[in-house]
Amino acid sequence: QYQQLITHGKAAAMPLSTLQEKLLWEEIAIDWNRKQSLANALLRPTVAAANAANAWQTLNDWLLDGSSLESFMWQAETRLLLEWMDTFSQRCDDKGVISHCRIPELLLEAYKRDEIAIPEQLVVAGFDDYTPLQQAFLAQLESRGCELFELEQTINESKACLTSCTTPEQEVEAAAAWASRGLQNNPNARIGVVILDLQQRSKQVARIFRYHLHPERIVQEDSDQPRLFNITLGQPLSEQAIITDAL
Repeated sequence: QYQQLITHGKAAAMPLSTLQEKLLWEEIAIDWNRKQSLANALLRPTVAAANAANAWQTLNDWLLDGSSLESFMWQAETRLLLEWMDTFSQRCDDKGVISHCRIPELLLEAYKRDEIAIPEQLVVAGFDDYTPLQQAFLAQLESRGCELFELEQTINESKACLTSCTTPEQEVEAAAAWASRGLQNNPNARIGVVILDLQQRSKQVARIFRYHLHPERIVQEDSDQPRLFNITLGQPLSEQAIITDAL
């Protein structure tokens, strides 16, 4: 609906994409870092930029501005954040763009001034809680006659258990045996197993799961027949046959 504001001449700034906004924050952090002495320079300015962007998002979600941080001005991090926020706002104005987290508040004001049409119905889903901005946004819509519906999520009952194993290989063995039992009880089940260092252990994992799910293929792998499991990890380029021969 922000596009409606642009079309009707009520707004001119173009929204930044997620990537553009990320790069703008990083540009600000890097430019600031270049002006600092070696002792004061940030070791990881891009990480600081990401933290500043998150803080900017949080302040907007809670309908706060820089003045809300006045009691923390004794902290160097707070002063730097406010400096970067001012720089970010100025650069957005200079470039004729707007941060995506500023758009909901602008839409809220536009609703109050009847500058854009109110939707007849709105369905919200997947929210555990609402930020003050979201609460104000929904309250304004509802007060103007929009019907709000919250999509109820189906909660499936599940059981969690903890099993200890002596070695990482035993962990994979236990997981493969558990998956095999699950498929025996329900052949149509979709089962997922998360392995932290899968890239380093993909061959071992494939061997163990093949043993439990396809014991008939232990001696000889028949690639023409579909398997009951799939390892969603690309093989490193260095292990491809043609690359191995070239190396």
